[in-house]
Amino acid sequence: MKLGNMLKKLKEENRNLASTTARMNNHAEFYGNINRGVKGGDFWEGSYVNIISGRGVIYGSAQDDYTFTGSDLISMAPLGPGAAIPVGSMKLSSERFLLAFADGKQAQADIICNKVAAFRMAFGK
Repeated sequence: MKLGNMLKKLKEENRNLASTTARMNNHAEFYGNINRGVKGGDFWEGSYVNIISGRGVIYGSAQDDYTFTGSDLISMAPLGPGAAIPVGSMKLSSERFLLAFADGKQAQADIICNKVAAFRMAFGK
């Protein structure tokens, strides 16, 4: 791959890096990871999920925001334990869910264990 193409790809993959970092560091709104280890899904493999002003937001440095409400989230099927999620200097346990949306998109979500109840309540699941 030529250097110019590599730089263009790097720029595209990091277009939202500043806003992603700021959101991840807001621990009150940060709920977990999206599509870790899932290649070719509806959302970028390095995405995150927050709840901001009552709406869910899936975001990442290489994708545009995907916002959703309770009516957009069709189901939240449990898949078992999720991966540990680094938050500051801690690694928090998580529960894994398959989120299905009204527009047909799906996401594998690792939600921080002590935030699962709040996530479910926010979206009526």
